[in-house]
Amino acid sequence: MDAALDHRQARIIALKDLVRTRERLRDNHILQIEQRALDKRNEQRIHALPVERRNELETHIDELMMARLREELECWKDTAPLLRELVTLTTFPFEYGSGLETDGGLP
Repeated sequence: MDAALDHRQARIIALKDLVRTRERLRDNHILQIEQRALDKRNEQRIHALPVERRNELETHIDELMMARLREELECWKDTAPLLRELVTLTTFPFEYGSGLETDGGLP
C-alpha cells in the first residue's frame, strides 16, 4: 500500500514538473515570437516602403505569428490529458475502497 502511495506521489511530482517545464517553454517561445514581430515591424526599411507593400509585409508577419500560436495550441492539446490526470490525482488522491480514505474523505 505504501508503494502505491509513493508511486502516486512520484507521478504527481513528475506531472507538475512537466507542466511547469511546458509553461516555461511556451512563455519563452511566445516572448520570442513577439520580439521578432516587433523587430520586424520596427525596421526602417519597412516604413520606407510604399504603403501597399508595407501592408503586405505586416499581413505576412501577422499570419506567421498566428501560425506559431496555432502550433502552441497543438502542443497544449497534448498536455490536456496530463493536466486532467494531475487534477484527478491531486483532487482525489485515494480511490474509494482502497482503505486509504480518511474519515472526511470520499463518500
